[in-house]
Amino acid sequence: MILNAGVVRKSGPNNLNSFLARRFAENGYTAFRFDFAGVGDSPNRQDRLPLKEGVLQDITECLDVLEGLCGTREFVLLGLCSGADNGLRAARVEAGRVVGLVMLDPTVFRTKRWYLVKVWKRAASIDFWKSLVLLRHRWIGLMRDRVRGREPVACDLARLEEPELYTIGLQDRREISECLREVRERGVRLCFAFTGGWSEIYNYRTQLFHVYPELHLKEDAEVLFFPEASHTFMSDAHREALASALLRWLEGDHSQRLEPEVPPAIRAVSV
Repeated sequence: MILNAGVVRKSGPNNLNSFLARRFAENGYTAFRFDFAGVGDSPNRQDRLPLKEGVLQDITECLDVLEGLCGTREFVLLGLCSGADNGLRAARVEAGRVVGLVMLDPTVFRTKRWYLVKVWKRAASIDFWKSLVLLRHRWIGLMRDRVRGREPVACDLARLEEPELYTIGLQDRREISECLREVRERGVRLCFAFTGGWSEIYNYRTQLFHVYPELHLKEDAEVLFFPEASHTFMSDAHREALASALLRWLEGDHSQRLEPEVPPAIRAVSV
C-alpha cells in the first residue's frame, strides 16, 4: 500500500507512486494506491474527525477492503516524507496486519557527525573555494551588506502556512523512537531510504543508527542511501535503483546492508 506524500495525489510526486506500483506488480506483488480524504480524487471527510486520526482511519479502512478482496492479512506500507511518518503511525496501530514498512526520507534528526560531514563536503568543494576567491559567496555578500549598513531581508516563517497534512506527522525524537521500538517488537520489518535531497537533515548512510542508538537498528533494519537522488526521485535511473533495492528487500535479500565508505577525515571521530 503506497500512501500520499503530503497533499500530492496518489500518483505521487513526478508519478513516483505509480512507477513503484507498476514495478511491484510486474514482480508479482499486489500494489494499491489511494488518496486520503480531501486529497486528489477523494472527497473531504464528512465525519469531522481530526485529520491526524482521519488519516489512520483511511488506512485502516483500505486494509479492511484489501483483506476482503485479496484474502491476505499481510501488508507492507510505503510512504515518502509525511507519507512515511503516517505509515509509521499506521503500522503502530495495525501491527497485526502490517508486516513491513518502507520510509522514504522520513522525519529524522541531525547528529554531531552530520555537521562534520557537511563541513568536510564543503571544504572539498571546488565551487565553494571558487566562490570565496571570486568574492561571490553569500557569506561575503552578507558581510558586504553589513559594512554598507544594509539590513538583511527577513522572512516571516510564521506567515508561511503549510497544508495541515504536512504537519500531522511525527516531530518528536522520543515519540518516533517509541513508535519504531513498538513496531519492531511486533515483527514489522523496516526499510529506510534517504536521498541527497534530504542532505540538509541527513547526509551519511549510517546517520539513522546514530539518531536512535538505543534501538540498535543496525541489527535488522535496512537503510538505503541515494546521495545523488532528489527528494522525489526525479531521475529515471534513481527510480529504477530504488525499485530494485526495494524488491530485493521484499524478497529478503539483505546483501545491500553494507557499511558505506567514510571520508578519512571523519573516520576516527567518535559520535
